[in-house]
Amino acid sequence: MRPLWLLALIVPQACACPLIQLFVEGRVPEASLAKVRRQGCIVEVYDMNEAKRMKQEIHGLLNAGGLPPDRKKARAIVEKRLKALDQEPWRSRLARAMAGPSLAGRYRLKRLPAAVVDGRMVLYGESDPLKVLAQWRRDFGEAAP
Repeated sequence: MRPLWLLALIVPQACACPLIQLFVEGRVPEASLAKVRRQGCIVEVYDMNEAKRMKQEIHGLLNAGGLPPDRKKARAIVEKRLKALDQEPWRSRLARAMAGPSLAGRYRLKRLPAAVVDGRMVLYGESDPLKVLAQWRRDFGEAAP
């Protein structure tokens, strides 16, 4: 007799709520995002401009207050500032910022905003998760939970 959790992995079941990956340049409607998540869907939002913003933020942090003309002192100041960037929040934020462009390349997305639903459907021009979910249900005939 196989354990039930193993059967759940072996037998694919119809999912009433898909994985929705949104690739945007900016914000996603929070109310819509909350509604879709309450229905049990997993929604991943990738802001494609986050890496660019982080680069500007890091550049500003490293150049904040200028540097002294003495090379040894300047080097010590830069190293101290770089150590401040080597904290967990920065690393996880950078990893998240780089995940969006990486996934977008894997899916071969041609323009933004775009939504990838369960890896089966790409919907361009839409950043509202409720509309994406509704379109997915129309196309794939999935019933609402």
